[in-house]
Amino acid sequence: MPVSDQLPYLDTHTVTVAHGPQPVWDAVLRFAADVGFGPRNPFALLLGTEPRSGFTAEVEVPGRVLALTGRHRLARYRLVLEVEPRTEQRTTLLHAHSYAEFPGVPGRAYRALVVGTGLHVLATRGVIRAIASTREK
Repeated sequence: MPVSDQLPYLDTHTVTVAHGPQPVWDAVLRFAADVGFGPRNPFALLLGTEPRSGFTAEVEVPGRVLALTGRHRLARYRLVLEVEPRTEQRTTLLHAHSYAEFPGVPGRAYRALVVGTGLHVLATRGVIRAIASTREK
């Protein structure tokens, strides 16, 4: 069973990209290849991330959807990046859908820190803006 089958929905953030869908999809794939912690990152070691990088690709619908999942001692999470072409406007919408579960008292405290303070919103918006601003290499 995938890690995210029963994860509660957190939020969705969307950005309009002034490119067609293929460059946006390519940027999503580059992001996914680079996302996460390095093998010796102390934060990843402290949290006990699985996989060690913090994310693994769970589902891919080429050109449209990439779902990244992971877990650690305080949370199970899923980030779904969705590319939505808008041909009539020659733009693309990039959506980031977040799902997470924060079990137990330590998890609730972690949720308060990450979600309750707005850090999750800042991080997620930063991700989609960074993807939207990349150019083909």
